[in-house]
Amino acid sequence: MRFIDGMQHYASADIEKKWTLSLNASISTGTGPGGINSIFCPRQFVGNGGVSKTLDYQSEWIVGFRLYTPHSNASVVPFGSPYGLYTGNAGLIFAISIENDSTISASDGHTVVNYPASKMLTDTFQYFEAKIVLSGTSPMTVTYTIRLDGFVVGTGSFNSWTTPGGNGWFVSTPKANRHVFSGCGIENGSYLNDIYILDGNAGAGSANNDFLNDVTILAIYPASDTATVQFSLNPNSGTHFSKVNETPPDYDTTYVFSNTTGQEDIYNWQTISSFSGTVPGVQYLILARKDDAGIRTIRHIVNATEKPASDEYLNESYVYYIQDYDGDETSTAWTVSKFNSSTFGVELKV
Repeated sequence: MRFIDGMQHYASADIEKKWTLSLNASISTGTGPGGINSIFCPRQFVGNGGVSKTLDYQSEWIVGFRLYTPHSNASVVPFGSPYGLYTGNAGLIFAISIENDSTISASDGHTVVNYPASKMLTDTFQYFEAKIVLSGTSPMTVTYTIRLDGFVVGTGSFNSWTTPGGNGWFVSTPKANRHVFSGCGIENGSYLNDIYILDGNAGAGSANNDFLNDVTILAIYPASDTATVQFSLNPNSGTHFSKVNETPPDYDTTYVFSNTTGQEDIYNWQTISSFSGTVPGVQYLILARKDDAGIRTIRHIVNATEKPASDEYLNESYVYYIQDYDGDETSTAWTVSKFNSSTFGVELKV
């Protein structure tokens, strides 16, 4: 698992603290299924609006997202590209497109393959998924599967990009790294939530290297202090967990801090209610900054274990430091009971 977002834990001003780029996107309160939040993306062609996440280069990606496109004017039709996969070196590699008759198409930026039997429904929450595999050189092959609410809309491949963008490096290494989510429609754009991004590498227990199906992403917050709470408080009273569990974040109003390397602050978290299904993964977010010159680093702590055992280097602006876990500190697949008994925290390393 490489990235997830349910849009429940931050405000519009915080989008680029988690995403790489936001173009006219905003957090919309109560517009998701069941009254949860969504991210609103005005209607744009892929690459020119919405939100994007740049990760490392991979030859296989699997993505999922929930899409809602309102439509109240019968004289106009919604269309656009809610998802596109790009490479930093050669532009668009693959896109899901909604045509002006609401049918779904696949495109590589040159060729369009339409699937007239499947349509995006307006004023309806629908879950889109795509698997994209890149292989070969001269020509490079883009193989894809598109699903809608678990149903396979279409499969196919493109091999028209012999030298995409004239860039020989990309042709010799068929990989992509940038994911763009945009709105459809002319009137109001679209609302998106429950976004996941996987690569083709198996996680804990050979998990998370194929479609996850329709998922719900919950925001879980610290609920109580453990015995290990060594940071200082601002304001200097009360519990540690209560300084970091507000939503959206209040930045320098309430927080914990430390100037002593090796100190840890670890919390118990809200529990997940039992349900019929699985927990594919956990994303642990720490919103942090340093307040002076020099190097400061932190590490994520899961059940008293540094996971991973590598530093996150802070800057002087708040940023979400993200770790995505297919499994727990022993790389065992998550269960509800395992998550509910787990603790998460932070260590000041340098």
